[in-house]
Amino acid sequence: MKRLYFYTIFFVTLNIFTTNGQALPITEAFNYVAPSNLGGQGGWVNVNTGDEITVQAGSLSYTGLKLSTANSVGFAGSGFDPQLLFDAQSGNTVYASFIFRVTDLSTLTDPNGGYFAGFGQSTTVFGGTVWLRTAGAQFNIGINKATSVAENTWLPTNFDTNTDVFVVIAYDLAVGESRIWVNPAAGDLEAVSPPTPDGTANLNTTRTSLSRFFLRQDSTTETPSIVFDELRIGTDWASVTPQNTASLEDKFKNGFVVFPNPAVNGFVNITSASQSPKNIHVYDVLGKLLIKHTISNTRLNIQNLKAGVYILRVEQDGHTETKKLVIR
Repeated sequence: MKRLYFYTIFFVTLNIFTTNGQALPITEAFNYVAPSNLGGQGGWVNVNTGDEITVQAGSLSYTGLKLSTANSVGFAGSGFDPQLLFDAQSGNTVYASFIFRVTDLSTLTDPNGGYFAGFGQSTTVFGGTVWLRTAGAQFNIGINKATSVAENTWLPTNFDTNTDVFVVIAYDLAVGESRIWVNPAAGDLEAVSPPTPDGTANLNTTRTSLSRFFLRQDSTTETPSIVFDELRIGTDWASVTPQNTASLEDKFKNGFVVFPNPAVNGFVNITSASQSPKNIHVYDVLGKLLIKHTISNTRLNIQNLKAGVYILRVEQDGHTETKKLVIR
């Protein structure tokens, strides 16, 4: 007798979840409810254990920088180290900018200081770390290619507590170098190319890729009380240093004033609402450059120019105007 067997086959689908980072550029304004824990919000993932980094009301500022005016975060001592994941980068340069304020320096007693922010290749492999150490009643800022204290590059300027400090860092994955800029000039914000860095670090282990930005609560002796705000991450200088276009428009709402025009005494005055140096170019009507000069006041010497019509181009704080100049 033949028996028939019926088999029921179950197909089990396995869903494998992977954590993908955000596409660059990223602007993190900490627009979360205050008070609340940062970990678990907006893509931030807590690493390690301890107390939370918390969202707090209010924001920090830096003159000339486009600001979000949302909230900020505060932390100190040891605890969770939130990490914000972004699309993995390799072979290029990754930039990040942020504003921070040290509100209490008294617990930063480790003579080597400690690092509180930077990039990550993984949850535990870091690069472009930003360090703090005490300098009397002030503090000092350092940059490191990885995390070994012996390889720190410390900047010469010291800073006061309860002062907003704007920092830009970069990690060049192509050459294996970290760079830092502290309080860059307003005229350098949103520039096509970055200015000369205030410090570089090219010793220590080179990271092959970067996929996250982290905040670190190391220990009670290495991490002072910090307020942190306005985080931006991108692959070029301009994306992490956006200008406050409203203030720029206010500064130049009346443009440059050129007088006397026509000029008759071998000089011309060029004024604006800004006190920054002005880069001056004077061309003839055929486009030949005749004068290239930077003035820190208002007066430009034009004694070597003959009577006629010229093209005057003025550059200041990222703003450029072209005017007609007549000499009699």
